[in-house]
Amino acid sequence: PGHGLVNLKVDAKSPIGFSYAIADLSGKSLLQGEVSPEASASVVEINLTDFESGIYNLFVYSKNGDMFVRKIVVSR
Repeated sequence: PGHGLVNLKVDAKSPIGFSYAIADLSGKSLLQGEVSPEASASVVEINLTDFESGIYNLFVYSKNGDMFVRKIVVSR
């Protein structure tokens, strides 16, 4: 469980941009962001300190069409 900060690093052979979305379990999008190709090689910090305790889904979409989903648990 996390307390509000999530570090996101996408490993790719070459830098590609990506976007992400945080959604609650009903599918409602609560937060979205984009990461440029130049910044995609570093760790991106996502601030969830305003989120209530609960389970959320993190969707990551690469510019080449790949997508993955991870569960995030926020615990206060």
